[in-house]
Amino acid sequence: MFITETGPSPSEQNRTKTIFPLFDNGNQKSWSSVLTSSNSNALTVAINSPSDAVIGYYILSVSKNTSSTQPLSPQPIGGFYLLFNPWSQEDDVFLADENERQEYVLNERGVIFMGSDTDMLGMTWNYNQFEKSILEICFAILDRSINCQKDPVTDVAQRNDPLYVCRVLNATVNSKDENGVLVENWSGFYDDGVSPSSWNGSSAILKSWYLKGYKPVKYGQCWVYGGVLCTVLRCLGIPTRVITNFNSAQDKNGNLYIDIFYDNRGSSNKSVQDLMWNFHVWNEAWFNRKDVDSAYNGWQVMDATPLEKSDGIYCCGPAPRVAIKEGDVNLKYDVAFMFASVNADLAHWINFDDGTKKRISNDTKYIGKYISTKAVGSDDRVDVTNLYKYPEGSLEERQVFEKAVNKLLDSPLVELEKKLLYFRKRGEQKPKIGTMLSGMFSLPQVPSLGQDIYMILNLHNLTADNIRVIVNMTSSSILYTGKHKYEIWADAKIAPLGPSQEKNISIPLTYAQYKKYMDEDNLIRMTALCEVEGTDERILVEKDIILVKPPITIKGYGAHTAKYYGYGAHTAKYYPASDAPKLAYCTGSASFSPSCCRGKAVSARRIGEHTVWSSDATMQLVYIVNLQEHTIPCNQEARGLPPLNPGEKTEVIFSITPFKSGNYISVIKMHFGTNLPAGRFGGRTAHAPAILEDGGAQEEDGRDPGWIVTDESPKGLKRFLCYQ
Repeated sequence: MFITETGPSPSEQNRTKTIFPLFDNGNQKSWSSVLTSSNSNALTVAINSPSDAVIGYYILSVSKNTSSTQPLSPQPIGGFYLLFNPWSQEDDVFLADENERQEYVLNERGVIFMGSDTDMLGMTWNYNQFEKSILEICFAILDRSINCQKDPVTDVAQRNDPLYVCRVLNATVNSKDENGVLVENWSGFYDDGVSPSSWNGSSAILKSWYLKGYKPVKYGQCWVYGGVLCTVLRCLGIPTRVITNFNSAQDKNGNLYIDIFYDNRGSSNKSVQDLMWNFHVWNEAWFNRKDVDSAYNGWQVMDATPLEKSDGIYCCGPAPRVAIKEGDVNLKYDVAFMFASVNADLAHWINFDDGTKKRISNDTKYIGKYISTKAVGSDDRVDVTNLYKYPEGSLEERQVFEKAVNKLLDSPLVELEKKLLYFRKRGEQKPKIGTMLSGMFSLPQVPSLGQDIYMILNLHNLTADNIRVIVNMTSSSILYTGKHKYEIWADAKIAPLGPSQEKNISIPLTYAQYKKYMDEDNLIRMTALCEVEGTDERILVEKDIILVKPPITIKGYGAHTAKYYGYGAHTAKYYPASDAPKLAYCTGSASFSPSCCRGKAVSARRIGEHTVWSSDATMQLVYIVNLQEHTIPCNQEARGLPPLNPGEKTEVIFSITPFKSGNYISVIKMHFGTNLPAGRFGGRTAHAPAILEDGGAQEEDGRDPGWIVTDESPKGLKRFLCYQ
């Protein structure tokens, strides 16, 4: 007999232990075995597991029947991991399209979109779900969950259900309630850990957590949580993808409205609960739901970033994406929270000194724009907004919103009378559309970090009378989550306007004024609260400014040598930039590839000097020389340089010495990390863009190796030095 066992105290009742004959008819709906071949001293047996078996690590044993009253003890013969199977039609995670399986299960590399609704950027993320030790780590995450710590037998028995597994992993990827994988941090201070923008893949995070005794890794933000959870779920066989929502709402009070409060001088109320993120990242996992109607099968939305509690722990989802679109906010799990993230109404309020407040605007179209994910089979961005909600302003969209509000009011989980009173008062306080004044901010040119900012506030008198406008202006540094950090500057002006007159007010903000308030997000919010004197007319004008990261210029010069060893003559080939071979793209790095004569043993040595400068911002440069996998083994070198002020330059001299000869092609990657934000705003790549300039490097025969310049990548600049 064969015996399979998984988890603590395995039992047939919990389906964590199974006993089945050595050979039977291969029943596909239960554990079974079929003899496939045999010889004098070996048997080959194919073992089948049912599609709803518990996933995990199994011990396989054999037990021999005897006529003795004392049965022989089972003899373990090996172990194996059992995972979900998206290729099996009987499995809850079955995904019919093979191209989608290749993308959402097998692809180890992805693109996560960031930035803003007006400047969307793609950052490469390495999932590496099939890297050594990752599978073991994924099950360790399950074993460290609150559920498993409280009742490991019951927890393991429920691991046949992807809904249960996803919800547990969703909670345990963050470390709010247990020693989960990641610690969140939006403070801008990461000295005791790693800045979230420095990560470009999941494996380093997962291995750090595992090898350091389940110590939570510092630090993560939303895209890091999304990347790590995608790795874990794909590793376990659950089709998963990463989603980015631009202008994403965080509805903390659960009323489907995002309320932003200002005082009567236009300054934001920092104690406000609701937030509106420039972008937010979460996951979708594909599986069938057995706890709700089959109409809700398919993509399930979950958010591993620890924002709100669900059933007492920091966890969000899985919420059926269909339920989010249809406004079925009463369904599990956390549909109401996710509905608000993409479809809440945005309201601006003024808190007056006497304690009263007034709503001055209500925008039904601002929240939830350009909801994005990576395309199947390419790095293109695919817009999936229509899968989350009906077109903004359409009859269906408003009907779904009202449906969601009504379902929320029917919920037994809230104080119904208080909520009804709130909504009734809200309906009575509908803001008036501005009839006397309109306003708009404009930015003549996009500023770089380190430059002065020149904003223009355009005011338009919509009446046939003379009016005076009191303009209270503020500028603040904010996080991409929408949270205000520092007030940079405030001012007030009186602007008289004649009948139907338009007037432009110039608003300068110098680098000296804002530089000490900047953090990694490089975001400044300009706000103008405009009041028509002697009336109740007030309008709020706002604009978020994303400061572009300045470029880093890298100039190569000095000696470059290549020595060839082998039999016969060897001729070096030089590729001009126009017809150079395409090299693998490395996000945010400058690369050059010395490619040696194929089929010959080769040794190469290369010494160079590089000058690096920045014209626009203070930065700290860290220089790393690394070698890609499957290339000539090489020394690795990291240098830290002193901070660079605007316009300053510095030098670093490095040597790269391969220490193995063979038939290889080596690709040397140079990574330049700065204290500027890595790819979230104001740049085209995941790191500060680097440009290599020809420094007159020559080979031993006096010929210039040439620089390859290819700009066709939509994700930024690629600069390579190549010789063969």
